[in-house]
Amino acid sequence: MKKVYLFLLLLFLSATCCFSQKNLTLLSIYTVSPGLTYAGVYHYDDSLGNEYALLGTNHGLTIVDITNPASPQHIFDVPNSVSEWREVKVWSHYAYFSSEGGHLGGGGITIVDLSTLPAAPAYKKYIGDGAIDSLLSTAHTVEIAGGYLYINGARRPNGQYLENGGCIICSLANPWNPAFVGAYTLNYVHDCFVRGDTLVTSEIFANPAGEFAIVNISDKANPVLLTTNPTPFKFNHNTWMSDDDHYLFTTDEKPDAPLGSFDISDLSNIQQVDLYWTSKNPVGEVHNVRVLNDFLINACYGDATHTGPQVTLVDASRPANLIEVGNYPLNPTPVTRISWDVDPYLQSGNIIATEYVNGLFVFAPTYIRACHLEGTVTDSITGASLNDVKIQILRLPEDTSVLATDSSLFTGSYKTGLADSGTYDIRFSPSAALADSGYVGKTTTGVVLTNGVLTTLNVKLHKQINGLHEKTVAPPLFHAYPNPAHSNLSVIIDPSVLNANHHLRFLMTDATGRTVREVTDVTQSTITIDRSGIANGSYNLQLTDNEIKIAEVNIILQ
Repeated sequence: MKKVYLFLLLLFLSATCCFSQKNLTLLSIYTVSPGLTYAGVYHYDDSLGNEYALLGTNHGLTIVDITNPASPQHIFDVPNSVSEWREVKVWSHYAYFSSEGGHLGGGGITIVDLSTLPAAPAYKKYIGDGAIDSLLSTAHTVEIAGGYLYINGARRPNGQYLENGGCIICSLANPWNPAFVGAYTLNYVHDCFVRGDTLVTSEIFANPAGEFAIVNISDKANPVLLTTNPTPFKFNHNTWMSDDDHYLFTTDEKPDAPLGSFDISDLSNIQQVDLYWTSKNPVGEVHNVRVLNDFLINACYGDATHTGPQVTLVDASRPANLIEVGNYPLNPTPVTRISWDVDPYLQSGNIIATEYVNGLFVFAPTYIRACHLEGTVTDSITGASLNDVKIQILRLPEDTSVLATDSSLFTGSYKTGLADSGTYDIRFSPSAALADSGYVGKTTTGVVLTNGVLTTLNVKLHKQINGLHEKTVAPPLFHAYPNPAHSNLSVIIDPSVLNANHHLRFLMTDATGRTVREVTDVTQSTITIDRSGIANGSYNLQLTDNEIKIAEVNIILQ
């Protein structure tokens, strides 16, 4: 098995050498055997400091010793009915896993006593008790919190939904023998998140919109619905709450779907505050999101034409400005499109993740805070907010690669940022509608962005004076950059102008017609204008040939 692991790791490293990764170091890959598929994953830490990965497969649960994360060791397989859906959670030294397969010895929730590891564990089935005695055949997902087991999307042996496919709640006062307490039954529940007396359900099929619901479960025998809210693509797959309980992060299992960030501090006025798409593959949605110390750890889908599945790290310390700070593409051979699940809660700090056909991945994460950039864009004269101005973070002038993009809202505000500190240029480009109204863009150079620091950059955009614009025979033949300009500026002349005209003269005049700069014999395609001694204001630039004006443009100095 170790040889298989080493071979797969070499294959993976060779297959991914052309992909970049950030702040996630691959420690190992473990594939149980060819032909298996992989679903949910969770960890178990024993009292001796050993770490185990509990790996859901289409044939049951595989237990892998990852105490040495570079060399995973197979421990035991808990067989179960064939199903590609397998989710697992742990309470004390017991694991509980669900299955959608109700035949061939499957059914119910399988309970595994992990206390004997690395020796073979005991296991049994829970198929319901009390009001649901012997009625629990299958379930989609499970969650555990505060000594209770939450079973989602359950069905009866005849295939009909049990408790309307909602969320069944069982006490784990005796972990080996769960006891039915109550159920939330208003909608089918695909997955759930629990903290204290709050249950958040992912109601993926809710009509008319896939939504999350927030439920009071202080009386677990009688859950009370508090509110519901649709998610961005109305197909809510899972949710996770921020560490301070004020925000909820949601996923939708749809192509192109973003992760949503919602302010839930006021349940009567829930607000969506941000959306996050993965940087490497925006069409590959986040499948499952987890939260740790204000970071989002995400298992993400891929697609057929872009980067495959990946694990990403997102700084969520500013929930209205989510910034990706880590990623690792899971592109071994064979390439598939699903990173199913991720677990960042191991005592070692390592992260474990599953990929649908390639198995278990173990990572060492480096958690860094993002460089946040926020501000407002307004009219330079009226102070009015400007909507739909594109904000781009660029590398230094010698490399104008766009590293991050945002657009201002109707309030004029924008929020963006990136993972790496440094000095950048920030470009502000008005929309076509704003440009038609006369607004011109600007670039702020030399902006220092620092990890863990919010940089505020408020920008005022000018309109061209009196509707002035380029009046060249062919506008691209003559332009000035930057416009507006804070310091020196460059006049760029197309070489075809130089070839067609032999007595070119350049003039820069102020609003009164006074010449402030002049080049009497233009022979080069670039003219650098030293603006020292030139006051702020609007200026006219002209090119003439034998005193005949052939091109004109207006600029603003500020």
